[in-house]
Amino acid sequence: GPSSTRKRWRKLRNQVSTGLRRSAGRRRRRVAAWLVVNSMYAERVQFNMLCEQNMRNVWRKNAFRMLVARCTDVGTDRSDAELGRCVDAFLERLDFQVDNLVRGRETFRQRLEGLEAAFADLLNRDKDLPQVRHIIDLATWSIEADKMANTGPARAASASASAPAAAAATA
Repeated sequence: GPSSTRKRWRKLRNQVSTGLRRSAGRRRRRVAAWLVVNSMYAERVQFNMLCEQNMRNVWRKNAFRMLVARCTDVGTDRSDAELGRCVDAFLERLDFQVDNLVRGRETFRQRLEGLEAAFADLLNRDKDLPQVRHIIDLATWSIEADKMANTGPARAASASASAPAAAAATA
């Protein structure tokens, strides 16, 4: 009769309502997880940019000292390649050339080491090179620690135990 139909409708309505609440809870968890993952990615990008900026500052300080010491030579006959190189240290050139072959993806460590090699002439081997190597090791250690953390707790524990000692040794 009509009362059994009402009971069925109420039961069906309760089931649908319960299912929607569970679905909404699942969606909220997924959104929260997405926000956390994206904020971690943004932090990684910012850290990488900071490492690169710190490296560039090492040779830029030397270039600035040279430019200040020889400021009267800039733009004159006495201006030479060394002064031009100092000015170049402050430029970040954009390159829009497209290679005719597909290369493997460059790691962040390779990028930093490439910058180090490109500006090696502006680095003081005794004073600046240890700083640059420390920045590269720090950036690489943090990336390796992330990889280890994603592969399992046993590896992450061994990586966290050995990496700070390695980073401290380069300081």
